[in-house]
Amino acid sequence: ENALEQVKPTPGDTAQAEKLLSLAAQNKADRQRAEAVRRVSDRVRSMSQDEEFDRALHLVDRALQEFPSEVSLHTLRAETVDMRRKLEELFG
Repeated sequence: ENALEQVKPTPGDTAQAEKLLSLAAQNKADRQRAEAVRRVSDRVRSMSQDEEFDRALHLVDRALQEFPSEVSLHTLRAETVDMRRKLEELFG
């Protein structure tokens, strides 16, 4: 339980306290989302460097199901597809 959740507002402060709690919860969710995206991105890049493109794409696709509006994941997917295509062109 965080410090804001332990605050006992006076009757006049209830709306403000609820707003602060909501902002704190949103901030926590945003940080968790950013961390999850960072972890996935790191793993996808590592897999791509090891030329494990199918696994990398599967992982980024799963992340996109959870975070469909995450632009960085869409970019990462496009980069992975492009890297695979370039290697296939070079080595058949």
